[in-house]
Amino acid sequence: MQNNVLEAKKALTAKSIKVTSFERIQIMNTLRDKYAHLPQQLRFGNVLKDFLTLVSTPVRENDLIIGRYVEKEVNEQEDEECKAFFADWNVYKTTVFSCGHRTLDWERLVNLGLVGIREDVSEKLDKVSEAEEQNFLSGAILVLDGIIAFIERYADECEKNGMTAQREVLRAIANRAPQTFYEALQLCWIVAFIDCAYVTGNPTLTLGRMDRFLNTYYENDVKNGFLTREKAKDLITDYYCKHNLIMGVGEHQIGDESNSTGFDRILNFDAPQYLLLAGTDEQGEDGVTELTYLFAECIQPSFKNPVIVVRYYKGLNEKHPKLWQTLSAKALASSSMMIYNDDDIISAFIKQGVTEKDARNYGHFGCNWADLGHDSLITYMGPNAFTMARTLPKDERNKIERYNIGKVRYSSPLGYPEEFMNVFGEVISEGGAQSIDVFYDKFARKFSEFLEYKFKFAKEEIELRKKFGANVLTLGDVLSARSIEKVSATCADGVKYHVEVSGFVGFATVADCFTVVEKLCFIDKSVTLERLYEATVNDFIGYDDVLEKIESVEKFGSGEERSTANAKRLALLVGEYVSKINRQNEGSGIIIMPSIQSDTWHIKHGKNMGATPDGRRKGEPYSQNVNPAPRRSVNGRVAMLDSLSALPFDYFTSGALNFDVQPDHFKGKDGLENFANLIGTYLNSGGLHLQINAVGKEDLIKAKDEPEKYKDLRVRVTGYTGIFVDFPENLQDDIINRMD
Repeated sequence: MQNNVLEAKKALTAKSIKVTSFERIQIMNTLRDKYAHLPQQLRFGNVLKDFLTLVSTPVRENDLIIGRYVEKEVNEQEDEECKAFFADWNVYKTTVFSCGHRTLDWERLVNLGLVGIREDVSEKLDKVSEAEEQNFLSGAILVLDGIIAFIERYADECEKNGMTAQREVLRAIANRAPQTFYEALQLCWIVAFIDCAYVTGNPTLTLGRMDRFLNTYYENDVKNGFLTREKAKDLITDYYCKHNLIMGVGEHQIGDESNSTGFDRILNFDAPQYLLLAGTDEQGEDGVTELTYLFAECIQPSFKNPVIVVRYYKGLNEKHPKLWQTLSAKALASSSMMIYNDDDIISAFIKQGVTEKDARNYGHFGCNWADLGHDSLITYMGPNAFTMARTLPKDERNKIERYNIGKVRYSSPLGYPEEFMNVFGEVISEGGAQSIDVFYDKFARKFSEFLEYKFKFAKEEIELRKKFGANVLTLGDVLSARSIEKVSATCADGVKYHVEVSGFVGFATVADCFTVVEKLCFIDKSVTLERLYEATVNDFIGYDDVLEKIESVEKFGSGEERSTANAKRLALLVGEYVSKINRQNEGSGIIIMPSIQSDTWHIKHGKNMGATPDGRRKGEPYSQNVNPAPRRSVNGRVAMLDSLSALPFDYFTSGALNFDVQPDHFKGKDGLENFANLIGTYLNSGGLHLQINAVGKEDLIKAKDEPEKYKDLRVRVTGYTGIFVDFPENLQDDIINRMD
């Protein structure tokens, strides 16, 4: 496996920005108008089937898991061809609708196999008479036939190259359901490969709980002498390798064409794929299997994918000390990993009106958000109502308001720090206030009104989609039992839950604003509300005395009682209001998920936002995710974790903590044990989430100055990792500042 790992590492660090899946673009160009006369469902089915017939099926003798593609660094003429294709994207706009940030129904796939799913679709097709429903199901059959033929072509290629074992595995999964661990893992990869490499721009695909749904195959193979532990690890390692071969260079949230490949050139260029491990089962009992250990042991710290999502339950570190030590060691090596607290996430979903059974089956749909597995979809993914209503006359379609995430991200365009300033401005215009309660009441009213709008908007959109559910087909629909049964896309009636994220951007920044106003204006009374507001809107220029007083107030993350109390009050406000609107609309199938997260919006919005009363200057980033604001957590990591532990995380389905540690502080066996105990204690005390970044600040500074010497230095961005030297300067600076 060493050669495979080296190949994958090289693919992540040595590619040119202009490396492109050029063959994909050339083939799609030939198909762009071929089926334009057909409705989308049949157009998609035919285009994908033809594409999978034409695209290359390369293999290498060291491949255990089969499925890789041809890519090249384009020359100037080819680059112009690519740009012309990107400018139009006719095939991807009208035929292959992107639907990333989701979990496919992997268990159904391995239980039935492609042939079994095809039989289900054919049986359903015999029972429907509506033209759109017939097109939907016929399109699904075309897709399945295309994938099966694609696998057969790979089998032929293996036969030509004398790869007998690989050929037999491929022949098997092309003709029946998997019967061995090797077959099941290969089938999972070939579907993930097609989705991530050829179908979906920014696929951000979740791979599900593989340690659970593949464990029976593994146990049976070992019992029957078909498989050894080491052979299984070789398969898993090669599976991990394959996820990294299909990536590009750079960072997708802040990067641009000058420093990043982009999703045009390589659909999966910086998209994470998430693999869930451990956690509890449907009854709330220990869900760790032998495969959990194997998947953990095979984690390659140098890889970006898959992102390992550990579902931690209270006491897992004591019940499975060897597993916890393995995961902690991988985390300290800056592996691409995050840890969720099962107790918090399950409780949060139940508080939002989700059944306990469904809550226990939670998954992940991208960056730092939990979801409800394959039976859920975030509402802004997939075709919108306007697109789905294509059978209506154009003037009627134009009456349908297009679903726009920009309208429902948060109540103010620049996030909640801006909303706090709106509240502050209202208080001043109304003559002031007698207590901080006035600020909280106004903030709560704005937040509540926004949630009502957000829910109303999502409800209207989903209701419209359901009216035209059979009008559009995506790859995920083909593999979904509910989509086939309902004959409706997953973005319509093909999932049980439509989820909306209510992401709180700049949480600690806002909490610190409440603390500063309360302490200086209502407790110490050392600064008037009017003067604090005036100083803030003037970016504290000429108000050094006010800024000095602000700096003297301890902020969230310091462990100080008042700052922790305000953060807790703010989090409870958010959690309770979201829970209230979900409970009021229970049974709607729409779940608003309370989340303290920001991705990299804290940089983008902070850049355009004026100063805030916590002492943050104009243009500076907000706090990120649940982390304290930069340079505010001054009493060490234990005080910071204590502050976070006080928050009511059992209301939140997401709230990432970028836990930046200096690797020198946890050296050797004792250091690893101390680190494992530290994060285990935090999670056992109710901590919601951890994603560890174990890179020295000095190394980051050196890497910025001498990038060629640090091509393999990986750091945590938010819900994904990246190569530090490939990042734009503002993101590099933000990560360096996090270390303070």
